[in-house]
Amino acid sequence: MSVNAPTPSRYLEVERKFDVGESTAPPPFTDIAGVVRVERPEIQTLDAVYFDTPDRDLATHLITLRRRTGGPDAGWHLKLPAGPDARTEVRAPLTAPDGANGTHHDVPTELLDVVLAIVRDRPVAPVARISTKREVQLLYGADDVALAEFCDDQVTASRIDDGINAEQRWREWELELTGPEATTELLDAFSERLLGAGAEPARSGSKLARVLDTTPIELPTGDPLHRAVAELLGDLLVWDRAVRAEADDAVHQMRVTTRKIRSLLQASPESFGLPDDTPIVDELRELGNVLGEARDAEVLAERYRRSLDAVPPELVRGPIRERLIEGAEDRYRSGVLRSLAAMRTRRYFRLLDALEVIVAQAPPTKRKSDPAAVVAAGKKVRKAAKAARHAADEDRDEAIHRIRKRAKRLRYTAAAVGAKKVAKRAKAVQSLLGDHQDSVVSRRHLTEQADAAHAANEEDFTYGLLYQLESDLADESREQLESALRKLYKALRKLSS
Repeated sequence: MSVNAPTPSRYLEVERKFDVGESTAPPPFTDIAGVVRVERPEIQTLDAVYFDTPDRDLATHLITLRRRTGGPDAGWHLKLPAGPDARTEVRAPLTAPDGANGTHHDVPTELLDVVLAIVRDRPVAPVARISTKREVQLLYGADDVALAEFCDDQVTASRIDDGINAEQRWREWELELTGPEATTELLDAFSERLLGAGAEPARSGSKLARVLDTTPIELPTGDPLHRAVAELLGDLLVWDRAVRAEADDAVHQMRVTTRKIRSLLQASPESFGLPDDTPIVDELRELGNVLGEARDAEVLAERYRRSLDAVPPELVRGPIRERLIEGAEDRYRSGVLRSLAAMRTRRYFRLLDALEVIVAQAPPTKRKSDPAAVVAAGKKVRKAAKAARHAADEDRDEAIHRIRKRAKRLRYTAAAVGAKKVAKRAKAVQSLLGDHQDSVVSRRHLTEQADAAHAANEEDFTYGLLYQLESDLADESREQLESALRKLYKALRKLSS
């Protein structure tokens, strides 16, 4: 589903960089399989001003933001990691310069919004200027299809953010795939040719990293829970960008990541030097709740679509699709907008700050062992299951939901410390009771919509039919619960023995 917000243009850039000496001649390419001709456009003169926060937050996340003039793609460029040899480039058109040095401090809002979870409310200003004299060779294959672009760059660069104006000069080669027929194998073949000519793999991932001498953020080592939270925080920043870009399933994945972090902090707060009532957990819960509005509506829309498609047409009566499916889609769009609003607040930024502090801190010397943390989380599942067996009828759904939440916390803790069997069994319980909880939410919503349909003199027969189907699904989940719990308890006993 889309909220129809405008987004800047995006391109996938697949390239490799090479360090090369001043006297090294570029090799020929026409004898490489697939290349039939080489075109040499005019030499390009490129001038780029790079922007970042005072603490180089973008650079340490392997992200570059620049305003470049000259060349065929002059404009604002935001480059994001997208896997080995790949980056996503987000572009916006040039704005007028702001002063004699040709820089402009008003970075396009649509680009800043993409990385707002990283820059937050910190100022973004020029940090470096890089000028490049570029000689290009365009490599074409059969049917005159462009395969790759080879760039021979003479680079002049300097830092401009802290008074350090010492000029740096170097030469580098760039090789970028440009056509749909270009493959990784072809990139490897081109790279081998460049290495054979005397080039070396670039020691910096970008020109800016070389100028600023920045290094990427490293994950903590030693404590698996700390490492797991650090990895999840990185995932959270990635899914944040995906939500802003309206990528499929992004809201769901960001919500899941938020819940994983919260579960690990709750399962072993002493591992992070936190009190049991740390406000960070409450903030993560609130963020999950905000994201949950869109996600829950998305789940209901898909659930009702499947259910109504499976019902014989003659039993689908009244405007039930409009009420159930279109209504849920409207709530999804509203939920996404509310999520985006929350993701632009100081409250959200301070939560991210706090998580970074937790990750950066050394783990306490005294903490539960990894198996002990898993066993402790397992005991809470047992306690919740026991309470559910004795719960009154009106409290049973909530009691079963509590088992699911405890199983989820156990799953994430077990996965973080490598207790794979326990994590697998806990996931089975969580998934089973997730279906049960979806049925609970759906039946509650069906009752509300049936009442509204009745008040509007609409046919309400199909609502009752769907309600019964949901009730049957919940019964099936409860019938399978004890078996799933026994398997989980067995895995826990093996871990603690």
